[in-house]
Amino acid sequence: MQWLRNRLRNYSIYLSNEQLDDSGITFVVNANGSVSDVELVNMPVTGPELDFDFQNEVRRQVLTMPRWEPATRDDKPVSSFATIPIREMRP
Repeated sequence: MQWLRNRLRNYSIYLSNEQLDDSGITFVVNANGSVSDVELVNMPVTGPELDFDFQNEVRRQVLTMPRWEPATRDDKPVSSFATIPIREMRP
């Protein structure tokens, strides 16, 4: 969370918007720990270009996150879904 929060600090005003309380970032943590299939959930689009810049930057940064520790099943790494609530990224 801290890693992602640091990379999105230029968007702190946007992140503090209470309209984003029900918004989140979902993605797949692959068996090798890499991230893929990033989606933004319940993101309001109010019109300003900043909204789209923010959303594109979130996707870009999530895809460049350091490798995660993958979930395991029968002691073998497997892909799994993860979600980060936007409200957890507030400065």
